[in-house]
Amino acid sequence: MNYLLARVRDRRNGIRCVLSNQKIYNAPDTLDTAVPYAPDDTLEEDEWFYLSDFTQKDYCPDLLKCPLNGTAYAEIDEGELDTISFLCCLQDDGLVYFQRVTKTQLLRRKRIVFGNAVKFEDNAREIVINSYPDAIFRAADNRLFFRNLSSITSIFRGIDEIFREATDEETKSFLASDFIVAGENYDSSCVKKANRKRIALAKEALDSYDPEQKKAVLSSIREYYPSIINDDNTFKIENDEDLTYLLYGILQRYYTTADGREKRIASSVRSLQ
Repeated sequence: MNYLLARVRDRRNGIRCVLSNQKIYNAPDTLDTAVPYAPDDTLEEDEWFYLSDFTQKDYCPDLLKCPLNGTAYAEIDEGELDTISFLCCLQDDGLVYFQRVTKTQLLRRKRIVFGNAVKFEDNAREIVINSYPDAIFRAADNRLFFRNLSSITSIFRGIDEIFREATDEETKSFLASDFIVAGENYDSSCVKKANRKRIALAKEALDSYDPEQKKAVLSSIREYYPSIINDDNTFKIENDEDLTYLLYGILQRYYTTADGREKRIASSVRSLQ
């Protein structure tokens, strides 16, 4: 049976049943071609990311850690409608669909409803259902599928840890690396949000490289962007653009076309198995 549940704010045991016997979403036909989540990856049209072993994660809600039963939840009260934070659809296709609910999707308005009979409603309350859910859980392989991390952080509290920004201390430490010479007017306070995220990834990448690999990676940056190289082969970082070029190199985003005619930056990187 299909159930539409809602999470209401500021309530203990805050899951409520909204509807039963109503299918809300159709399963995307591209879940089996989903790719593992990588913070610096860009999805193609109709692609999905996935996280494995989802119920073992700290940010997995209790709702998914036990067998789901729509009849176990009380019906939503009219006074709780304005406190819905997300919808959860249990459907007989074996999937659980999630959609966050923002204030712009909780509407109060006058409307004319066309159905078996035309009727006017003076103060109708409604929730706009998106064409696609924000996340899908598949218990069969314990995977969570999603397309945009920022759209699910309010549903799965703490999930943003998989794409975090470097702290100020980490940023200072990175700029103090022995292969970097930061300009007099450039310090950690000048590093913008996008590069703080890249620094967190770059630090992980550098920690995973052996000495030979690290040397090769840094050498490749000197080949692609000689404009940020000092005479002693260190990297001169005088602004956020210089830092971006360095970080792209550490993350191995530079490549040359097969004919050798053009050097490029990959918008995302995906390993071929």
